[in-house]
Amino acid sequence: MKQLFLVHPIGQFCTLLVGIFNVVTGMTRKGFNIYIHLNCGILYYFSALIGAGIGKLVVKWAGSKDIIVLVPVHDLIAMALIFLFAMGATTGLVMMSAAEKRARLIKYHRLVNLVGITLFALQGIIGLYHLAKII
Repeated sequence: MKQLFLVHPIGQFCTLLVGIFNVVTGMTRKGFNIYIHLNCGILYYFSALIGAGIGKLVVKWAGSKDIIVLVPVHDLIAMALIFLFAMGATTGLVMMSAAEKRARLIKYHRLVNLVGITLFALQGIIGLYHLAKII
């Protein structure tokens, strides 16, 4: 039943790929399409948040089966990521609705999402380290 531990990292890896695609196209503007960028951003934020919830449920399930999972750094970075996702989504939505604010917010939007994707990748490394100790 420990295969249940694989649901969270596999889903989050797929989410990371969507996020990397969005960051690369947004930063380089190669192959950039605002509608694809917007939809991939929504998919990235939404699936990352769902993945965080699934991760919490898996840890709770493990505790009920007397499997100790201590991941305080992973949890702390996850909380920071949720904050960064909120900032990235908010700046993106403001840029979409108010063209005059776009020039001021674009650098901030890029920085927030670049930091977010970097922390997300770090989460994967930390998570795989903990997963290797469990399985």
